[in-house]
Amino acid sequence: MKVYITIAQRIEGNEQTGFGTYFYSDLRHFVSRQGAQRYGLRQYDSDDFNIGTVEGGKLVAFGGADWDFGDPGHYEDEPHGGYDLGQIAEQLYLANHRWPS
Repeated sequence: MKVYITIAQRIEGNEQTGFGTYFYSDLRHFVSRQGAQRYGLRQYDSDDFNIGTVEGGKLVAFGGADWDFGDPGHYEDEPHGGYDLGQIAEQLYLANHRWPS
């Protein structure tokens, strides 16, 4: 079953240890991308979030409100916009997460 989640990105760190991009989600899932989009707009009070597509408990795509990186016109030459889906999934604990059926 395919579900959608909202994902927030933040750049964190300092000059001594360096900076990195970190990903956060409450893992609330929706059966439609539009449901995730509406929730994200309320949750973040802006459109500054991404939507992840999860299938079988695995993050399979990452993108915006109505598109995924790699879709026509959206970073076609860079799968997932250059983001590492494995890294995002690990930070969101999706590797060990089981969705209710």
